[in-house]
Amino acid sequence: MNRRASAVAMLAASVAVCGAENWPQFRGPRGDGTSSETFPAPKRKQWKVKLPGPGHSSPIVWGDRIFLTAFEPETSTLRRLAGIQGRLLVMCLNRKNGRTEWQREVRAGEIEKTTSVNKPASPTPVTDGTRVYAYFGSFGIAAFTMDGRPVWETKLGPYPHHMGSGSSPVLDGGSLILNAESDGPSYLYAIAASDGHVEWRVPRKTRQAAYSTAVVQGETIAVAGHGSVMAYARRDGRGLWTASGLSTYVVPTLVFAGELWFATSNGPGGNVVMALRPGGEVAWRAARGGAYIASPAHVGGRLFTVNQNCVVTAIDARAGRVEWQQRLETQGECYASPVAAENVIHIATTAGELFSLVAGGSFDLRGKWGGFGRMMASPAISGGVMYVRSDSHLHALLP
Repeated sequence: MNRRASAVAMLAASVAVCGAENWPQFRGPRGDGTSSETFPAPKRKQWKVKLPGPGHSSPIVWGDRIFLTAFEPETSTLRRLAGIQGRLLVMCLNRKNGRTEWQREVRAGEIEKTTSVNKPASPTPVTDGTRVYAYFGSFGIAAFTMDGRPVWETKLGPYPHHMGSGSSPVLDGGSLILNAESDGPSYLYAIAASDGHVEWRVPRKTRQAAYSTAVVQGETIAVAGHGSVMAYARRDGRGLWTASGLSTYVVPTLVFAGELWFATSNGPGGNVVMALRPGGEVAWRAARGGAYIASPAHVGGRLFTVNQNCVVTAIDARAGRVEWQQRLETQGECYASPVAAENVIHIATTAGELFSLVAGGSFDLRGKWGGFGRMMASPAISGGVMYVRSDSHLHALLP
């Protein structure tokens, strides 16, 4: 099966037999945070389960299974003194009741150091419905069958990052595409999903490590990073174009919609949102609405960004005109990327709240629900259920 046919087959398989759309990777089936389902403001819980440890990786969903990663800290003082910090885990939960179906440890020689904000289980896993693939920056990538049988492991790096790893692998036509950035050498990888061998690896020319996940659109891979967006040929990683204009430190992942690439950053070096044409030409640039952590969402011809202070900005995606800005009434911050179902955007905060907004030309709050605990991971939507992860629990929410 060629790459294009494989991609079509995966897209077709992303709809489960019950008609629900799977959520197979970071930011969902299209990698842009949108669901084809309808999901208004959540109003009740289906279930809530305690997790073995924290992690900022998002849950992913395929059929009746939920997959996520976690870091289980070591509780024994003697073992900690011996250098044992904890365990890196890949988990599978039953979608109907949250029961753990299997849990596997990925044994890293050393758990990477992170800041107090980040955790060693931040990259989101990805699945093609046959296997699940988990990336831990301190280890590399491990592949498991859907029933939890180890298939292969590929060691990468180490790629030390002063804040810890954050970018997630994505699947395209039988390859895992991974942006592995560090405080030293950084690389863009294509890794065979079949057996884990490296198909190609190209250096990332960046002076400041970032977190952005790679986005594949046709024959182009684009990655946001230090000061610029860079594009590569999907076939061999050859550089195609570079568009400068981002700030020094870049976390948000790109969105491709309406034949434009949308990028944002906010931090040292500037506050910017910009749209790029397929060849890297700047279509427009805005000096308001830049996001420091959260990736944007494109809904109904508008681009929505959320900065760390939970200020939501709606921008006309064609003209680059800011239509409105509104700060959410929260004592928390916004690290998680917003997700959207039909015309409703859902935003999680570190204060344990979920805000649901209409994706329109004015601020329209449809719902607010709190008490979830600190949320850093982006939500997932599948089968009429929203899955949100806090530091300690996974919640299944119904509209």
